[in-house]
Amino acid sequence: MKDRILVLHTGNDALAAITEFAVRSRIEGASFSAIGAFQEATIAYWNWDTKKYEHIEVPEQVEVLALTPTLEVFMVDFGARLTRRKDQATGLWLLDL
Repeated sequence: MKDRILVLHTGNDALAAITEFAVRSRIEGASFSAIGAFQEATIAYWNWDTKKYEHIEVPEQVEVLALTPTLEVFMVDFGARLTRRKDQATGLWLLDL
């Protein structure tokens, strides 16, 4: 098992970038978590009554406090201290790689 970091920048399509990275890296199965922001997004939740996903359009920039596809928690030791810096364009604190 390998740990990887994928950094997306303003204007990147998150789903397309994650998919491309997985294909290029030959990752066939994985779990991920993320923090950051989106310029716009569609979020969804499972409606137990209708047994369908309900979609909510968010047409403005929002900060993502946590993005996890499941309720599992994984802790990864990166072997180095990860620091963040304030991005002047967005005002968000981003990983300083």
